[in-house]
Amino acid sequence: MAWIAYYPLLGILFIITGIIIGIWFIIHVDRGFRFSGLKSVIAIILLSIFFAFGIQFILISLGALG
Repeated sequence: MAWIAYYPLLGILFIITGIIIGIWFIIHVDRGFRFSGLKSVIAIILLSIFFAFGIQFILISLGALG
């Protein structure tokens, strides 16, 4: 139960990391020298994981258990 105190901080850190990955993905697709499909797939997967866990940690810290 001691980890629940850190859930809001972890949620915010995960969302910030997801935003950074999203910015990198946009820059890679828009201004990259050569488009890499593998890097794009990895970025989309990481983006969705970080946002999902960030939102989930914030919801758990606010009391939503469902």
